Amino acid sequence: MDNETGKNKTFWFEYLSKSKRVREKYFDSLSRSEQEVLKKSFWDDGWYELVLQNEVDETLDYVKEMYKIDLIDLRIRALKGEVFNISKSIWEHIEQLLLEYGEIYNTDIIFGGLVVCGSDKDDRYYCIKRKRAYV
Repeated sequence: MDNETGKNKTFWFEYLSKSKRVREKYFDSLSRSEQEVLKKSFWDDGWYELVLQNEVDETLDYVKEMYKIDLIDLRIRALKGEVFNISKSIWEHIEQLLLEYGEIYNTDIIFGGLVVCGSDKDDRYYCIKRKRAYV
């Protein structure tokens, strides 16, 4: 392993677990050539997959902290038959947060098998439940 590859690995191991803001601040402090080397290793060495997963995890943690909604748990419970009524504004914010990953990340682990519809009880809420199985 050459010295440059070792530096890249050290950067990714050290900074991957840090928040996006911390990573960006550190990256911005690097010289232009160091940034280019890291960008190349990001794609060539497959670090993008781990960075993407970390960002999705940070977003899920943010939703859990902000709204007290664990989306993975919600999905599991909904697939078992529970029905959830969630404020439209909250659900739309959650969708907005995760929408940016939709093209590059399989969000089925979060939303797969669920349907979102208007609530019968109150038009300020969405009803989150499992999709009906088709026979």
